[in-house]
Amino acid sequence: MEWYLQYEDGTTLSQITEGKEVLFKEIQQDRIKEFILTGDGLKISVFPETGTFIVNSVPLKFESLEEAKTEGYGKFNLIYFIRRRQTIGDYAQRSSEYYLGLRTVGQANTIACRKGIIKIKEDGQVEISKDTR
Repeated sequence: MEWYLQYEDGTTLSQITEGKEVLFKEIQQDRIKEFILTGDGLKISVFPETGTFIVNSVPLKFESLEEAKTEGYGKFNLIYFIRRRQTIGDYAQRSSEYYLGLRTVGQANTIACRKGIIKIKEDGQVEISKDTR
């Protein structure tokens, strides 16, 4: 799976730009309008401004993010990482799971942090995490 995004000013950025991989930490979080993860028949869009996810044209909202908006939290920051596993032995296997979500800005280490995260398994199955606070 690969990601690309659109900033608020209309400029775009792809994971692979000019033959090089752009690291997620190099993204300017405060400028993102839409972050898109695609591959294997999936298209997942995330809108940090509204806290909205769209999975293959189906809108998805997390109650905890909706509550955060009513409590006065503004824009959300993206959460994105890949968990890679490899087993050892006669039947060595590799697998990857992608995690994509949003969290309240400036609240990462507090009890008040609000998050919504989805997990994309290697077979393309999407799992929605429980709302987290």
